[in-house]
Amino acid sequence: MKLPPESLTRDEKLEEFDVWITPVLIDIRKTPKYAGRHEACVRAFDRLCEVTNDFAEGAALTLDHLANSLVKLFNGKSEDAVLEILTDLVGVLFLVTGKAGNSAKC
Repeated sequence: MKLPPESLTRDEKLEEFDVWITPVLIDIRKTPKYAGRHEACVRAFDRLCEVTNDFAEGAALTLDHLANSLVKLFNGKSEDAVLEILTDLVGVLFLVTGKAGNSAKC
């Protein structure tokens, strides 16, 4: 059987791509990976709130202050705990810079 030639417009092709390739957001939110990334983002922002007094002052938001405060936060923590904090922070940076793309969702 011979199929007729494709005659979709660009918009129709994009819509089809969205339906077949891009997962529905509700489906994404149900995955363990999404839940884990969400928890990691919450932990990262909790740590940032901790070292900035809940972002109370703009002066506390400089790179130097954040770096020094995070280093103080690491004192007394195990290597695994420090690695988790850093991984969480890098994960947030990865997501907010748009470098995550669909790989973070899927």
